[in-house]
Amino acid sequence: MKIFISHSHKNRDAAKALVDFLLSGLSLDDADIRCTSVPGHQLRFGKTIAEMLQADINLAPAVIALISTESHKADWVLFELGAAWGLGRNIFPVLGPGIEDRDLPGPLGNLPCVVVGADDAARRMIDLIQQLQEDLGVASKNGGKVQANLDTFLNCYRHSSPQGSLPDGDTILPANEEESVLLVIWKLAESEYDFHGYSLEAISQRAELSIPKCEDVLDDLVKKMFVERKTYSGGISGHRYTLQEKGRKQLRRSQLVK
Repeated sequence: MKIFISHSHKNRDAAKALVDFLLSGLSLDDADIRCTSVPGHQLRFGKTIAEMLQADINLAPAVIALISTESHKADWVLFELGAAWGLGRNIFPVLGPGIEDRDLPGPLGNLPCVVVGADDAARRMIDLIQQLQEDLGVASKNGGKVQANLDTFLNCYRHSSPQGSLPDGDTILPANEEESVLLVIWKLAESEYDFHGYSLEAISQRAELSIPKCEDVLDDLVKKMFVERKTYSGGISGHRYTLQEKGRKQLRRSQLVK
């Protein structure tokens, strides 16, 4: 593990473009980059999400933080950046649209940043990859893919929008934490369908809520019969959550899904 990418799952397209840029510019294997929303770079099985994130940050000497309007106050991102700061890791903030260095939590506001909307963003990203090459002791790569993937990342991140949008392009945001959790479960069922349902930790990470807060929200959704709670033991243990039809109807009424 060499690079950990801290980000909101709502910015997963930009995160995927960043991973492609890094792999095209540095001699790295897929296993050298942890990016929890990108297939091939996601968390391993066997431990809780918090344990795995802590272990990965312990291993990774470099942390790239995509700080966006969706991520800069998210519980999981703050957890990751706090752990990285405490371990003395090199942190490279990349600020999305509408974010300034003063929005960074605590002492991170004093770190040099890449501002994605600035005129020098492309040059600063090249500087970043050159420093990573030196810090990690890996070889660099040259070729057209590097510039093409850099352009793709910058364009994607500059125009990224949170989950939930209407066909005409008007962005629809969840109105409250309940809708956020419902939308996360719906997205999981669309992309990672599991008959057994989804764990509290998986939902809390994607909804960017603390585990106790997410558990409270899920309790209310279960009472309203928007979500079903299943309890397992043996190979699959603990509670798993699935969306019920009333929950789907609520998402449609809120225009968060079609």
